Amino acid sequence: MAGDSAITVKTLSNNAFSTLAPSAVYASSTGASVYLDLDTMDASRVLLLFSQTAGAAMSVTIKDGAEYSGGTLGDVTLVTTALGEYAFGPFESARFKDSDGYIKINGATTGDTSLCNIKAILLP
Repeated sequence: MAGDSAITVKTLSNNAFSTLAPSAVYASSTGASVYLDLDTMDASRVLLLFSQTAGAAMSVTIKDGAEYSGGTLGDVTLVTTALGEYAFGPFESARFKDSDGYIKINGATTGDTSLCNIKAILLP
């Protein structure tokens, strides 16, 4: 996946205090995709956090996997109308995961010139 960036997942623990600040990956529709490797984890427990703090709204496209039964449903594009943080998930792996175990994500802000910040959390 040359040129693409991997998202590091922060794993939370049951009944324990966990910091909610995994490393961020930045995505833009003008650049390569970012990806989340779900091959080693349960997609039904993964949440993605998106944030945009500059002066523009944001859209994030989660690409369909196109390889399993749900892949024919197409991409999902989330569009925000205000600045802030947004969560998406848990994921239907049959729709979004490709045969390599990846979910691919593109992000953009109004005008496609800024980056959006993407983080991943694995729930216990």
